[in-house]
Amino acid sequence: MSIRANFCKLLLVLSLGGFLAACSSGGNIKVLSATPAANLPAQPSVRLVVNAVAKDSGDVLADARAAILGQLEATGRYSKVSVGPEPSDLVITVDIVNYAKVSTAERVLVGALAGRNRVGTSVKVVQSSTNVTVKSFEANGESAAHPFSSESGLSDAVREVAKQIGAGV
Repeated sequence: MSIRANFCKLLLVLSLGGFLAACSSGGNIKVLSATPAANLPAQPSVRLVVNAVAKDSGDVLADARAAILGQLEATGRYSKVSVGPEPSDLVITVDIVNYAKVSTAERVLVGALAGRNRVGTSVKVVQSSTNVTVKSFEANGESAAHPFSSESGLSDAVREVAKQIGAGV
């Protein structure tokens, strides 16, 4: 086999790998601190507070709150999850600190080079009775970059960050 044929095969494999990598959404979590909580019930109650800190992040505030609330309820670890000013064992404060939206026009005109939709958060879990921070972490979610992917929307980035927060708490 010639060097040119091998080079073409390698280029094809790398191109296909890059294409597939751009087709999925994902997220990550980085734990900053963790302290054991004292005297918590087996299934504590939780109050969720979500704040829009980054520029234009108010666009996803309601969707992020609903997605995170759904993830917390789905875990089954909490006796009650609320968003109102009710007494609770834990208060989870989520600040949206990074927000990048790729418009449909950008996605169509530029394709995968337009980038990904991104939502980055800073999360703090505080025990209400002692006002001690039990855990703090950063959670990020991003959509797929490829325009033909079914996961390239802003809602996919929100879903991914909510999954990371649900897993991190």
